[in-house]
Amino acid sequence: MGDTVLLCVHGIQGGPERFSEVERALAGRFDVVRLLLPGHGSDVRAFRTSGMDAWQACVDEAIDDLRRKYRGIVYLGHSMGGLLGIDACLRGHRVDAMILLACPLRIRITWRYVRNSVCSVLGWRDLNPFVHATRLGNSVQARHPWEYLSCARPYVQLLRKSRDVRRRVGALAIPVAALHGSRDEIVHRRSLDCFKGMANASRRILSGCGHEYYTEEARGIILAMVEAALGSDAVQTD
Repeated sequence: MGDTVLLCVHGIQGGPERFSEVERALAGRFDVVRLLLPGHGSDVRAFRTSGMDAWQACVDEAIDDLRRKYRGIVYLGHSMGGLLGIDACLRGHRVDAMILLACPLRIRITWRYVRNSVCSVLGWRDLNPFVHATRLGNSVQARHPWEYLSCARPYVQLLRKSRDVRRRVGALAIPVAALHGSRDEIVHRRSLDCFKGMANASRRILSGCGHEYYTEEARGIILAMVEAALGSDAVQTD
């Protein structure tokens, strides 16, 4: 539909459905690619036998493939998807602008995260919007809730990726917008500090939002930022 594309990358255990609303809003105006990372959208076994190397390679290849087809690429990453995008850019897989939602450069585990995760897999308290969003955000299916306990390895890899990217993020030379929910259950607000002092970076707190749950107002803000980035001269590069 044009010479600029939006590449959307979900977080760990997530899926491309997270970006369905954005794709619908942009339909007819901009091309949108919603990536499904290896081992996601399936069962626990497929998830735990995948891993960070495969996820990073998937993002790298997607960026390179889109670069051959489009003049401009805007990257929208949620959680781990943000880490993968930053790492790809720092290794020469070029996008023109990034919008990062809850990028886990600093991670903390809160009791709310544990509660929401347990309730979502057990089907409890689904009327709670944070629990409901956590359940909908999980694309990895288990025959029994205890199966999720076998997935420690990918999360250890995530912690390592977070530490590695945090050390190097200051070298990003493209426009970056980092957004963080004021009630995020697992990503620390100090993640935004990693972008402090970067002339090309903006930071914003989204009031009332969690890691998976975003208010209607916040979704409108994100969509407006995406539209602005897609329409910016900054992405019309050779």
